Amino acid sequence: MAGRVLLCNREANVLSRLFTRSQWPIGLELGHRQVRLLQAGGSRSGWQVHALAERPLTGGPAVDEPTYHEAVAEAVAAIVSEGRFVGTELISAPPTSVVQVKNLRLPIMPAHELTEAVMWEANDRLKIDRNTNEIRFFNAGEVRQGTETRQEVILLAVPRTFIEAHVEAMAKLGLDVVAIDAPMAALARAVHEQAPALPRTEADDDAAAALASGASAVASDARLILQVGERETQVVIARGRQISFFKLIDFGLTSLRETWSAAGITVDDMTQPGEAAVRAASGVLSELVRELVLCLRYYSVTFRGDRPVQAVLAGAGAMPWLAKGLGEQTSMDVRCAELIADDAVARTTPGGVAAWCAACGLALHPRAGMSAGRAA
Repeated sequence: MAGRVLLCNREANVLSRLFTRSQWPIGLELGHRQVRLLQAGGSRSGWQVHALAERPLTGGPAVDEPTYHEAVAEAVAAIVSEGRFVGTELISAPPTSVVQVKNLRLPIMPAHELTEAVMWEANDRLKIDRNTNEIRFFNAGEVRQGTETRQEVILLAVPRTFIEAHVEAMAKLGLDVVAIDAPMAALARAVHEQAPALPRTEADDDAAAALASGASAVASDARLILQVGERETQVVIARGRQISFFKLIDFGLTSLRETWSAAGITVDDMTQPGEAAVRAASGVLSELVRELVLCLRYYSVTFRGDRPVQAVLAGAGAMPWLAKGLGEQTSMDVRCAELIADDAVARTTPGGVAAWCAACGLALHPRAGMSAGRAA
């Protein structure tokens, strides 16, 4: 198998090795309908985007079809041939539909024992064959279960056939896939990079004061990340780069289009759909909010802390009117990610610059493989 393939979980010192490099790898986000490539560079004092491009996949193949990798290769080759990207190293992330996600609760144990326990749970209890899947995990943190303290683990499994087919397809283009990242990890990394620019809230100040006084840390430093895509929404709750919660919700741009079509409303620009379209979307938006409330309730009960008070909207569905509607129904500060200062992208890409959040997180990946939670 060409390249060194890792599904990395968390980083102890993100970007520490990249900042010493003159050339950064290219982040490649694999989607259902398109691919996005982004390359960043700079220094510790401030990275910047050097190149970015997206291209639709010809034929619209399903991700589990061999033609999917052919379509990806065709799109990537066309982008690279334009000469805007430098180097041959790629950091890729598979579509979320390829990643199997399971939550586990295990006794507190040393890291090396935790790895073995996760593998046993995956192979014996969950029947996820380690010979046919790459298995990794996030250690989400300690939780209380009755009178016991346990470890919450988010297990990830990706078919090796998918990884090998992708690596081989890129190798034929002369590109080296040096890491396979988890989609939700890329999101958390990108949002963490944006975090200093987000306004502080009263809850943030309370959390800082509690830490300064030596009190137990609360979870008010957590942020809710919503990656709204074509068919689904990734729900991620992260404290810094540490992922504590992940779930997929059946809501996306397709849900909005179907709602408007059923109501007989024509929307030419989803970023500015008009008052009638926004009213018509309130029902399906309420369904999304109900799911989010359940996610937040689970998080608060599981980690015994305050729920996040800020949410970052990313993906092609990161639109101001949607952020406003979600904020009103959840009583949260919801805003679209603003990682890239590029007016052209903001005008031409659905979701504007926030659509590039995952690709940006991949480009900022420490390719040396800070994989503290790796289950090999």
